[in-house]
Amino acid sequence: MSKQKIIIISTIGLIVLLAGIAYIIWDNTTRQEVSTETPGDIVLDFYLPWLNAVKSTTTDPYIENLSQDPLLSPELRSRLVTSQSNPEAIDPVLCQTMPPEKLAARTVFQTEEKAEILVTARPATFSSEQAIVTLLAHKGGWYIDTIKCAPGEFGPDRDFTFEQEGNLIKSVPEPLNSENWHFIFEENGEPGHFTPLFFTTESTCKTVSGTTNVCNPDTFTEPSQAFIQGEMTEEGVTVKSLELKS
Repeated sequence: MSKQKIIIISTIGLIVLLAGIAYIIWDNTTRQEVSTETPGDIVLDFYLPWLNAVKSTTTDPYIENLSQDPLLSPELRSRLVTSQSNPEAIDPVLCQTMPPEKLAARTVFQTEEKAEILVTARPATFSSEQAIVTLLAHKGGWYIDTIKCAPGEFGPDRDFTFEQEGNLIKSVPEPLNSENWHFIFEENGEPGHFTPLFFTTESTCKTVSGTTNVCNPDTFTEPSQAFIQGEMTEEGVTVKSLELKS
């Protein structure tokens, strides 16, 4: 075999090898795995190791390669890697400047194709920020698509952390608790959000005729349209005022 042919064959082999390596690298950074667990469990399974790694004095989430979890979307993985170069910024997963003692998660809404989980720090000592985690359905399971930090329930700039118009319902399927009234509402043009409602002796309700009294949920009918102001927690909304609509 001539020297020229050997060089050509070797060059082709090298190109094939490099292409194979490039494909493996591309596949590892873009492949999308899913989980058949519930969205809430998926989020906590990702968040708790992240919190433990942040608290550790010998490692961090990036050393543990948590930022490349294949249950995260490729775009989210890329954003987390970028944030690694700015260690003084707010943590892009916990949405806190200091690691909290523990975390709480609550399902904001869930449809067949999308779910939103609210993750809050407990106690909320260092920041009023909270994480809004969006999951998308894919191939029979779920993956974490985005994580956004937003002002939380302890933000000082609002009188109420929840102000929405929607519908009161009590006939809800499991795993929701049908002993509680729930509120179905639309947010940012997206229907299907829901939250349980909690009433105290200070919760006031205004009837369609304009009468205002301490709320008595036993008098509600479903579905009733209402406007609610209250405080959002990981368990649901504590109602401050509720106005029934005609």
